[in-house]
Amino acid sequence: MYSIPELVSEVSKYWRLTAGDLIYTGTPKGSGPIEIGQSFEGGVNGAGKFSGKVFGR
Repeated sequence: MYSIPELVSEVSKYWRLTAGDLIYTGTPKGSGPIEIGQSFEGGVNGAGKFSGKVFGR
């Protein structure tokens, strides 16, 4: 397990992070695989809801 500062530092080596970026570290218990073409929805307390569609791996 990484601390939040360690995680942000590691991710920042590969991508430029800006205010409002989200870092996904896993899936909730009970989640299953998502396939190309499927849509998804989620949310973060205090940050709002989001949705998207999987186009490739």
